[in-house]
Amino acid sequence: MTTQLLNVDYLTNVVRPYASDLGVALVFGLGYYLFKFLNKKEEKKVKENIKEKLLSSISKWESAKSIQKYNSLIISNNDKNTDAFKILNSMQKAGINPDIVTYNCLIDMSHRLEQKEQAVKLYEEISDFTNPAQPDIVTYNILIKGLVFEIRENRENKEVVQKLIEKVKQTFNDLRSRGNIVPNVITFNTAIDACIEADSIDSAWNFYNEMAQLNVKPDIYTYSTMIKSLKCCSNVGENNLQTALDILKKINNGECEGIVSDEILYNSVIDTCIKYSKIDIAEKLYQEMISRNIFPSTITYSIMIKAYGTVFNLDAALNLFNEMKLSNIKRNDVIYGCIINCCVRCSRFHIMNELYENMLTDNIEPNLIIYNTLVKGFNKMKKFNKAFELYEKMSNSKTIQPNIVIYNSILDCCVESKNYNKLIAIYDDIKLKAKHNENFPQLNVITHSTVMKGYCKLGDMEKAKELYNFIKSGNYQFDEVIYNTMADGSRAKDTESALQMLTDMKAIGVIRSSVIYSILIKMFSNEGKEEEANKIIQEMNKDRIKPGLVTYTTLMQMYIRSKKLDKAIEIFYEMKKNEVTPDYVSYNFIINGCVFNKKLEVAISILIESIRANIKLSDETYNNVFEYLLSNKFMKPNERSFHATNICKELKEKNFEIDYEMYSRVMRLLFKKNENHSGGNNEKQYNNKGGNNDFNNNNYNKSKDGLNKVRRYNFK
Repeated sequence: MTTQLLNVDYLTNVVRPYASDLGVALVFGLGYYLFKFLNKKEEKKVKENIKEKLLSSISKWESAKSIQKYNSLIISNNDKNTDAFKILNSMQKAGINPDIVTYNCLIDMSHRLEQKEQAVKLYEEISDFTNPAQPDIVTYNILIKGLVFEIRENRENKEVVQKLIEKVKQTFNDLRSRGNIVPNVITFNTAIDACIEADSIDSAWNFYNEMAQLNVKPDIYTYSTMIKSLKCCSNVGENNLQTALDILKKINNGECEGIVSDEILYNSVIDTCIKYSKIDIAEKLYQEMISRNIFPSTITYSIMIKAYGTVFNLDAALNLFNEMKLSNIKRNDVIYGCIINCCVRCSRFHIMNELYENMLTDNIEPNLIIYNTLVKGFNKMKKFNKAFELYEKMSNSKTIQPNIVIYNSILDCCVESKNYNKLIAIYDDIKLKAKHNENFPQLNVITHSTVMKGYCKLGDMEKAKELYNFIKSGNYQFDEVIYNTMADGSRAKDTESALQMLTDMKAIGVIRSSVIYSILIKMFSNEGKEEEANKIIQEMNKDRIKPGLVTYTTLMQMYIRSKKLDKAIEIFYEMKKNEVTPDYVSYNFIINGCVFNKKLEVAISILIESIRANIKLSDETYNNVFEYLLSNKFMKPNERSFHATNICKELKEKNFEIDYEMYSRVMRLLFKKNENHSGGNNEKQYNNKGGNNDFNNNNYNKSKDGLNKVRRYNFK
């Protein structure tokens, strides 16, 4: 940053003054000495380049003999060394008076070359009523467009953005004050665009409503932009979506004269549907768009693929991805980013890896977003070496500079892979570079808390506390994750420190979730301190924190350990009642708890529920249920057979596998029951009777090969 400012100073104070007088210097034969002065410390090649550029610049402006030529040169000028007032001086020397077109071109050039002060001075000059060139509607359109660019550049600074929006409104007021100038559709579109970029949605709608008052007809861009505002709007809810759909319907019905819906409009409405989680409506609009011969672009596909990622529908996303290839639409890095992200969200990491390989084959270099997604994906896949390879590739790339998000992801990968040496090495490296180079990605609270998590997992609580205190003493915004990490790291050896984290969170007003309470409940549960655990639950209820999945699972585990199974079952059904969906871990806990505490029928009921929910449990859980079912002396044989048959049917429908030895024993139970009912007849009668005729006589094979065939047939 410092170097850039010095360069600007050098250009302003040294090069530009000499460049202005260069024509005179050459006339008097001083050109050689001037260039020698300018470049005495430069290499010969650099000298020649500067000389050539300066001479070219002079000849270009001095050769202009008409106002049209000057306007043409201004429009095409990209040389920051030539500012607007130097051009005006050149015109004055040539005896050419600038008109409002010239000033408009100069204002536009100044914005384009980031010479904002020059643009303001130009506007002030023509705003003087004594100036022959007075502002017109184009002037105001250019001024507002320049403010749009500034808003985009300063989007993160809300205070600056608010001031810029006030400038937009002030510019519009200046326009209104000139009775001879009437805003046109471009003026309104640009002002609306500025408001939406600044998240000032109410102001955007005020401009839109003013159009009707002034009889300015909206065009397709107006409607597309207003629909974009509906997507960004945080209030009103689904009314926004209905408004967007009504606008599209109005255009398609021909109610807006001269306006025909296009791809941009459909993209805006589809994107709004997705914002409000109406994927079904988005799909219908996508099909409607094609039926109207409006062909989707890369943007359309990226919107739809991203949408399918939000609802975990990878198959639909892949269909669109392949449709692009069939339609000869080039798949760029944005599309690959969307589909790869969809794979990660759906935990289909092998497909993610295939797409990454395909991307490289297509000679598309991943952007930072894709790199970050891939690192996270490989981290979840436990393919840590792949993630580290990507990191090395980025580090050695001349075109890609990792940002702090990438560094945080790779540090997390180090933690998950338990590669603590690499964790510390990368952390120390980026910390040193950030200290000595302000342009290097600066470490944030996530960086430090990730390393702190690594120390906690390593068991080095001294280092973890040291980093915790460093974060606490710095200008970092403390979040829940830091406290949760420290509490989880402390709970095994330091109960007081773990409890202190909850106290600290409350003291500084950090928003708490069920996580911190679950950590403390688990801590007391592991120590067998049920009373203390219940106090934490009471405190959680007092703070109106809704229990999450981890909390419920921890409570079930605690009651199962203390042989209070009825309480554990009560917690399981309370969890479902509160719309918290059980997962792999919670199902395994409650089913095994029921099995080992003589609640077999409850275990079977919950097991079947888990299968229907498409949640594959551990092999041990299935074996435990079947084992107790087969050896149960209190259940009648026909009841055991009934339950075994039901479980097998449910497993088969979901293509779930079970251990082949256990499967063999279940089959023996079923065939034994069938023989008893058929008076000792063979297995063939079993197949001809009602029931599961997939279990035919070929299933019953005592050999390992035969049983493996049965497994493949019935459960794959």
